[in-house]
Amino acid sequence: MGKTPTKVEIFTELENHTMLSVDDVQQLKAIVEQIYHQAELQKQQRQKALQQELIQGIQQLETLADSINSIAMELQNEMFQFKEVACTVNEVYQFMQGTPNPIAATSQGIPLSIWQVDNVAIPNIIRRSSKFVLTSKKVDLFES
Repeated sequence: MGKTPTKVEIFTELENHTMLSVDDVQQLKAIVEQIYHQAELQKQQRQKALQQELIQGIQQLETLADSINSIAMELQNEMFQFKEVACTVNEVYQFMQGTPNPIAATSQGIPLSIWQVDNVAIPNIIRRSSKFVLTSKKVDLFES
């Protein structure tokens, strides 16, 4: 399928057509004008609909980002509570192992701790100009 001809190209073609009367050419030109006008209106309506869809989408992203960040803060608080409980329970665990020598305990296959901290992070969504960046935020469970 080729390129859509412009109105000028269509009008030139109509005027050069020898089998059409002047009235026929004028009527066809009027029809072409209406078609192009309708096409322009449809294009403007589509553009307006897309703009509205974009605005709604950005609002939805902002709401979701706020929700995710809020849930992440709740998760961070729960992680700190987990650490507090784990430290308390770990003291009991170590006491119940009854091994005064930690080196001997590890050589016997008894873990020194019932919990371990590796890379701890929570999701974080930040806004940078016109985009949303989904990233993570490191959580230091041992901060003062």
